[in-house]
Amino acid sequence: MPISEVQGDTDTSPRDDDTLTVEAVVTSVLTGDDEGDQLGGFFIEEEIVDRDTDPDTSEGIFVFAGAQSDSLDLDEGEVVEVTGLVEERFGQTQINASTGTISEIAPAAVGSVLLPAPAEVDELPDTTAGRTAEFEPFEGMRVQLQETWVVTEQFNLHTNGEVELVPGTQPLQSPTNIMEPGDAAGELEDKITANLKVLYLDDTRDGNLTSGEDRPAPLPVG
Repeated sequence: MPISEVQGDTDTSPRDDDTLTVEAVVTSVLTGDDEGDQLGGFFIEEEIVDRDTDPDTSEGIFVFAGAQSDSLDLDEGEVVEVTGLVEERFGQTQINASTGTISEIAPAAVGSVLLPAPAEVDELPDTTAGRTAEFEPFEGMRVQLQETWVVTEQFNLHTNGEVELVPGTQPLQSPTNIMEPGDAAGELEDKITANLKVLYLDDTRDGNLTSGEDRPAPLPVG
C-alpha cells in the first residue's frame, strides 16, 4: 500500500484501523537510547518511483515499533517492509507495528545514506484558524525550510534538549521590553500573537539532561 494512500489528504487516515503492509525508505531512527527516552519507532518515506503526484498527500509516516525496538538494527537509507495497524496518535497518522512485522528489503547505499530529498517548504502554513490540514502534505516527511529562523527561547534546553525558533533574525521581544506598559504595548502584543509562527527543535531526548548517571549530557549544537 503506498504511504500516500495510507495518509490520505485530510487530518485522519482513510485506512484508520486497517492492518496494511508498506515498503519504504527509513529516514530517521528513533527506536530508543540507553535511557529509553526516544519515540520507540522510526520514520519512513515512499520510494521515489512509488510516489503519487498529489500535492495534498504525504509520502512519509511514523512506524511505532514498541517492544521490537530493542531488537531492531536499522540504518537511515535502508528499505524496509512494515506490516502493522494504521492508527491516529497525538494528531498524526502512524503504523503500529509493535505486534506486526518489520523486515529489511535492501540495505542502505554503501558509503553513503541514500535518502529522498527533503520537501522544500517556503514558509509554514497559515494556521491562525487553529490546527488545519495544511500540514498534512508534509506529515512524517523530511523538510527543508527556506526561511531564516532564530532561537527565541531555550528554557527547555537542559531538560528536554529543546529550543524554540521563530522566523527572521531577531528573537521575540516582550512589548514592555521596548516600550512603556499601556495600550500601545497591548496592541503590539496582540499583533505579535496573531502572526506568531513557532518551531520547536527537539533532539529527541527527554528527562533532565543535567543530572543523573553520565550527566550532564551534551547539549544540541549547530
